[in-house]
Amino acid sequence: LRVILLYPQFNHFDYFVVKIFEQSSHQLSEAEEKIMTLKMLPSYQMWVDTNEKAIGKLVVKWKKKDLSIHTATGIMPTLPRSQRAKLDVFIKEQYKSIALIAESEINAIVQDKKINDELRGYKHAYSATVLEYQNTESEVLNLIKSVSDAYPTAHKLYRLKAKLMSLPKLASHDLTVDLKGSKQTFTFDQGVEIVRSAFLKVDPTYAKILDDYVSNGQIDVYPRQGKQGGGYCWSGHGRPTYILLNWTDDLDSVMTLAHEMGHAIHGELSKTQGVLYSGHPISTAETASTLFENFVFQEIMQRLSPKERLYATYNKLQTAASTVFRQIAWFQAEQEIHEKVRANGRITAEELTESRRKHMEASIGKAASFSKEDGWAWVVHSHIRYFFYVYSYAYGSLISTALYAKYQSDPKFIEKINYFLSAGESMSPYDIFKSMGIDTTKPDFWNLGLKSIDQKITELEKECKKLNLI
Repeated sequence: LRVILLYPQFNHFDYFVVKIFEQSSHQLSEAEEKIMTLKMLPSYQMWVDTNEKAIGKLVVKWKKKDLSIHTATGIMPTLPRSQRAKLDVFIKEQYKSIALIAESEINAIVQDKKINDELRGYKHAYSATVLEYQNTESEVLNLIKSVSDAYPTAHKLYRLKAKLMSLPKLASHDLTVDLKGSKQTFTFDQGVEIVRSAFLKVDPTYAKILDDYVSNGQIDVYPRQGKQGGGYCWSGHGRPTYILLNWTDDLDSVMTLAHEMGHAIHGELSKTQGVLYSGHPISTAETASTLFENFVFQEIMQRLSPKERLYATYNKLQTAASTVFRQIAWFQAEQEIHEKVRANGRITAEELTESRRKHMEASIGKAASFSKEDGWAWVVHSHIRYFFYVYSYAYGSLISTALYAKYQSDPKFIEKINYFLSAGESMSPYDIFKSMGIDTTKPDFWNLGLKSIDQKITELEKECKKLNLI
């Protein structure tokens, strides 16, 4: 087969065959694969679906209204601090009310993964995910080490936030609050106008795709009871693309629209590769989504006063901290969860909570004060059900930072960006980015992006002092 692929007419199939060879060493016999497929529903999917249904029924009573759990968490960052603290308690009570279901679910699916990994010969709990996302383990481990070594950068950011909020210590419910963001509201129509304007300046094709989605009803905008939280984009070859949002009239909602449109445009352009390569791994998907956040943020900045731009810059850096540092903290917490289940047979709800709290504290530092209750969000954290997914956020964010910097210095670089967005799965992520001048196997590349974040925080501190804000 390798000899056949040397002929030019078969070059198109080379990467497809490479992936088959890489994955084949972990495949079982036909009879065993049939068993693995049959057991997936009762050993994994039904557990995850049950927990998701339980989450969908959670209701928080707030100001004489019944709020879905996702609506409650969505509005919490917009509230005054005293009300935020009160609502935070109510939300955690709801998390704990389904802890028995969630604990059983996590133990069942992690045990199932342990069995699968042992049968398929994966060395580590994260190995299957790294292979699926078409990265290498050395590439990912370099990323994890670089980011965790740079946790002091995130600590510096949150120390600055405590000063700007005039607080001796941040609480967990302060971490997602946008500075001055509680006074800014954006309807969905206003958000679409902002995103559309940004897209027009970069490439009108992007704006046309957004217009089509809005007019065709391909965006599910508002939260409702029973609806999955957060944002999501679904696309497939020969099928329309759909976006799920939970719009709450804030700047974060605008940025989520930008993020999901990045996924959508990536999906649309990748369809040009044909059915064989029209998909894309999560690692490149998160690069596209965070890149489009950068495009839209620039549009927002042009509409703000100098002081507003300062706060918006902080909020953008806070998003970067969440996307890079906190997601790696979740990755490390997930490693601990799998290690405990593999060593001890199971993990308790209290241990899950403590693991999440411990790693969150490590990434945020002493600028915040955490209680034992602050790790309960694992109950609703959907990404830990899609094992080790979270590293892709940090991976994508740091690469998109590099791509955006290249675009800023030369707008013609959009041609290479569109090449990336159209590449689909025709090459490995490493080869796609290497062809654009980025080497993801080098620790220095990750460190360069992390140092850039650190420098921006230092510059922001100086601006805050100039305006007597700290």
